[in-house]
Amino acid sequence: MQGAGGDRPVRGAGQEASDDLERLTRWEAAGGAWWTVAVSGGGVTVVLARCDGGEEVDRFSSDDPRLVAYVDTAP
Repeated sequence: MQGAGGDRPVRGAGQEASDDLERLTRWEAAGGAWWTVAVSGGGVTVVLARCDGGEEVDRFSSDDPRLVAYVDTAP
């Protein structure tokens, strides 16, 4: 299901948090680069970048504790 802009899926209650870690690990598995730009109050903002570590493609913020733990332990 697409959102009003047609570019983002509409998510049900509670679904967003479970998708954030999957989104990052899919990006990583495809060879994309990522890094955190903010960590605060139990949440994190992640930048997704091209595989060469260059251009920012997207960013998202999440308070999913699984994602926060994952980025906290990443090299």
